[in-house]
Amino acid sequence: MITSVVPDTWQALQTEVGKLLTERGFAVEVEKTMASARGEIEIDVYAVENVRRRRYSIACECKHWQRPIPQTVVHAFRTVVSEIGANVGYIISMAGFQSGSFRARFC
Repeated sequence: MITSVVPDTWQALQTEVGKLLTERGFAVEVEKTMASARGEIEIDVYAVENVRRRRYSIACECKHWQRPIPQTVVHAFRTVVSEIGANVGYIISMAGFQSGSFRARFC
């Protein structure tokens, strides 16, 4: 962990991710509902920073699962990041990722 607190729930994980981004100067919203081509989507943590009149946004998917994240989750989240127009998306996992997930991030 990169914090002194090990989150024990998915809500605590979202809160910790939000705190980290806030400490880095981002405006953060936890459980933000956004419009997409497929309807409304809830983003676990959404952060925005404006630098030299440019908006930089980060979407975070927080997974407090007991098992590694499969590639289907990575593919689905890549679609979400694209649809909402975020600059980058991160999946934060307490249990790591399946091997196929690493390949899926670039496909």
